[in-house]
Amino acid sequence: MLSGKKHPDKVAAFFLDYGIGTVLLKLGAEGCYIRTADEEFTTDAFKVEKIVDTLGAGDCHAAGFLAATVKGWDLGKACRFANAVGAACVSARGTSGIRPMQQIVRQYMPNR
Repeated sequence: MLSGKKHPDKVAAFFLDYGIGTVLLKLGAEGCYIRTADEEFTTDAFKVEKIVDTLGAGDCHAAGFLAATVKGWDLGKACRFANAVGAACVSARGTSGIRPMQQIVRQYMPNR
């Protein structure tokens, strides 16, 4: 909404032009889109058997990305983890589905 743009690449370009270094956009069931000055890609969402509640999903997604970044993970792995945390969130009521980082990694990213 802030950019007035609709397509992820246009939204990201808007914020990059303002000096933002990394733009991460949540795309719901389509995963997420990330863009920096040097990289641009999308990461698929994880399939969720039953969506229980979407409350807090965006915040959890952002928190997952930030936690992975603080751990020093590359952008691709950080985006996959953000998607995993978002999937864990919508699988339970409220944000009660969020488990410790290692449990989410084991469940959603065992071979990554």
